Amino acid sequence: MSKKTNINDPQSDTVYPEKVKTDTTNENLSSSANGLQEDLKGFKPFRWDILPDSFTGIWVGSRRSGKGVNTNFLIQEIQKNSKTPFNAIFLFSTTDAGYKGIPSGFRYNDLEAIDSIIEKQKEIKRYNETLNKYDEPVISRVLLVIDDHASGNSLRSTNTLNDLFLNGRHISGKYNSLSVIVTTQSLTAINRKMRLNSDVICFNSLSSRQEQMLVLDECFFVLGTSRKEIERTRQIYHKLVSSKPFRFIVVGNFISNKRRLEDYIFTYDAKIEKDFQFFGNKMLNISVDNNLYD
Repeated sequence: MSKKTNINDPQSDTVYPEKVKTDTTNENLSSSANGLQEDLKGFKPFRWDILPDSFTGIWVGSRRSGKGVNTNFLIQEIQKNSKTPFNAIFLFSTTDAGYKGIPSGFRYNDLEAIDSIIEKQKEIKRYNETLNKYDEPVISRVLLVIDDHASGNSLRSTNTLNDLFLNGRHISGKYNSLSVIVTTQSLTAINRKMRLNSDVICFNSLSSRQEQMLVLDECFFVLGTSRKEIERTRQIYHKLVSSKPFRFIVVGNFISNKRRLEDYIFTYDAKIEKDFQFFGNKMLNISVDNNLYD
């Protein structure tokens, strides 16, 4: 009869090989990196034609980051390709730089004219609502570009813009719309209500740790709140913004079904194209005070 060996017996002459511990650190890091690369493949380029007819957008970037080129390219795409382009675009800028497609009569160095534009859009909406089906409506699609005003004149307490971001869609009707693009060097210069009610937020690599955390908290919220998921989200953010020079990330807050980051976060790469006049040949040097819409 064969003798059974007791593995708990220290006197046993049977030698059992020790389990060899394998260092999997590098394998795990490699697997994580490969998984992250796979994740990035799901993020699609942003398309202008998914925007609502009336939208609010915030573009964030430091000086010379390309945010002006980015917003100008978006306007070019809309004006060249949309069946319902903007028939008036106003620039509000303390420097009057860029956006060469906007005529001189539609460029302002302060925000005072915005109230007049809003009232005119409300008037147009009311007029169109009185028409019967045989009357010709007034078609008025307007875009306001507020360029870097947040750096000098804080937009946090600007009631008019707060109302536009919170209730601007109610100014628009079937034949008229009022859209807003705000560019800023600082995300925190825009108050939280405006940020959360914007249809799109667009940014590239943010140098401020506080603003990076704001973006992760307010925009990259689908994956979860565990430490592991937050770290993975942070990696995705950094990988996206650094994946190409001058690349911007677009967060589509207007998209209702958000199950994955890829459902509402896009990449956007602007092209520098030849400037052209954004809208019509009429009234190019007429201001709001001179009955722009008459």
